[in-house]
Amino acid sequence: MVTVDLGLNRKWTKTTLTIRDAGVFDMDKFGVILDFSNPTWDRTSGGASLAAGTLPGVGPAKSPATHAECLSLRGLRTITISPEARALARFARPARVRLPIPHPRFLFLMNLHRTLLAALSLSTLVFVPAAPASAPQLPPQPWGVYTWGGKGDIPVDMPIRGMPITWRWHELEPARGNFNFEEAVRRPLERMKARGHYTHIMFHVAPVTPDWVYSAGVPKVIVPERITPARKVQKPTYPYYFDPLFQDILHHTVTALANYLAALPADLKDRILFIQIAEGATGDGQPYKGVPVDPKYRISEEAWNDYRRATWAYYQSAFQRADGSLKIPLLVNGDANTPVENQWLLDHVQAIGVKQGMFSHGYLVSDTVERLARWEKFRGEALAQGRTMFTRGEQDEEWRVCGWSSQNPPRAFYWSGLLALHCKLDVWNIPADALATEPIGETVRTFNRYAGWNEPAGSPGAFCALRRGLDASDTTAFPEDKFGKATKSNVDRYLAIAKAHASFGARQGDPQKATGGGMLNRQADDQNDVGWGILPGNFERHLTQLRPEETSVGVWNTGPAKHPYGLFARRFDQASGRKAMHFRLADGFFAQPASVHAVKLRIVYLDTGQGGWELAYAAAKGEQVATHVSLTGSGEWREVNVNLTDAVWDHRLAGGGDLALRSTGGTDTTFHLIELARP
Repeated sequence: MVTVDLGLNRKWTKTTLTIRDAGVFDMDKFGVILDFSNPTWDRTSGGASLAAGTLPGVGPAKSPATHAECLSLRGLRTITISPEARALARFARPARVRLPIPHPRFLFLMNLHRTLLAALSLSTLVFVPAAPASAPQLPPQPWGVYTWGGKGDIPVDMPIRGMPITWRWHELEPARGNFNFEEAVRRPLERMKARGHYTHIMFHVAPVTPDWVYSAGVPKVIVPERITPARKVQKPTYPYYFDPLFQDILHHTVTALANYLAALPADLKDRILFIQIAEGATGDGQPYKGVPVDPKYRISEEAWNDYRRATWAYYQSAFQRADGSLKIPLLVNGDANTPVENQWLLDHVQAIGVKQGMFSHGYLVSDTVERLARWEKFRGEALAQGRTMFTRGEQDEEWRVCGWSSQNPPRAFYWSGLLALHCKLDVWNIPADALATEPIGETVRTFNRYAGWNEPAGSPGAFCALRRGLDASDTTAFPEDKFGKATKSNVDRYLAIAKAHASFGARQGDPQKATGGGMLNRQADDQNDVGWGILPGNFERHLTQLRPEETSVGVWNTGPAKHPYGLFARRFDQASGRKAMHFRLADGFFAQPASVHAVKLRIVYLDTGQGGWELAYAAAKGEQVATHVSLTGSGEWREVNVNLTDAVWDHRLAGGGDLALRSTGGTDTTFHLIELARP
């Protein structure tokens, strides 16, 4: 007996599936209309046939799609159908369900027959497959920077982890059934193996759908002309995803690709980190980028998410096989997910990959606080259930078009990478032309060092990059009676906050682009330091500054012009009593924190003025001073490296910290970073 779990909690839009063979129809808490215009549903045993649209005690209903005699089944959990049965099921919105019936009234269905069906065959939707025999395995440390689009000769000393393989449909299948797998699939994998690189793969369905798909009869969906984030004019077309022919063609291509990969040698398959499922427009979470001109092709968010989950199920069955021939983890776009999609992933996927695009497209993105909180909640639930979690996101070609980045690419990439690490991004795709032409090696090495080490245990190190975020949504820090009404679109409020911090270096170069969502933020033509719902504090990994606003002040655009470090920083303010910054290492970094653990420390500071500072730490015999530093007024960013051999990490310094930076008088020192590494 095979149970097919739809994994859904809401209605489907009008579409069809064909039950051709035997199987069990397992449906939890959603409605379905069964169209028996076949015309009969026979019982395996016990006598009479049931006429179209009838069952004992249940009247007929009209289907708005076909006006055939139908039965509305609400809350049905299981239907068992005989081998002789042939039925067409039409999923419907609540308004189309004519006769909702309480769940207990379906108990009679269990006695329709004794023979349980063995399988279902689907024409336009794919059900959730049985779980693989074992979960797909990920390589031990493949996380870090990968390339993304663009062209350029990447320097040999640029330590990328690999390159994605992203196929446009015509590259895989130039004509229907004519596959180009040797050149498009095997050759790139052989190059990855030769270079020692990993890859992640994605099959783009649209808007690069080949003409032969439309020539076969799939409807072409027209949307208005649009301007891309890279400010290019685009006139995209899309297939109508709910067309049965399109789904037959798509599934044939996906299955052929999976079969080819399954037959490859293990040393090539092992180069593939995961496959991103691109259900619709590129790898994003929507069917179209624009509203279809013809209303009949418009798809609601609810219907689209239903389709996405069905597509995930199909990919799971294709790329994660019980016979072990193929076990490629899946990655889906998380920006479009609702709690229903997240629950589906928890219910059906062991290694859950999620694209987090808004963690990878810059350092100032609206609503990051809320977005990160949602992600941490979902991630926590998954880890508690024993799931493996991983994420990816890309910086796109607007890096050289939009002023916030193009004016100073090294600085933009550096701080974007630190935010991505703070948000636990595992794979960060940087355009190849940026890797080839910009001096961003430090950014790549920093991201590679920490990527994947999202938990303190085992992490090679910890860091705290010092900054203050000016969040216009924060009415405590920025009261409305002083800064104006706290609405996302109130540009004057943003400007007032920036003006109040101008003496510390804050600026608002493109105020309008700071409002709205992340897609608008990415289009800023100048630097903005005030945002909406942005992170208010430091970017960090396993090392936290205690009471930052009480012990230091934030500064912006400081130090040598255009140096990457100087976008944000914090400094002492002795005049207000802010003379020491305290830092605490995450619990779990060392299994026995009260024992001595040697570490290497790196502190980056701005050498301006006269005076100095010192580094204190906790040792078994009490507080110790590791080094004293005197400022020389060079105006340059400098770093101090210290080896601690007798430190303990049980938060025994005053205030509950493990490390402290303290002023020794003179000029207030500005700091960029404190970083800790295992020896």
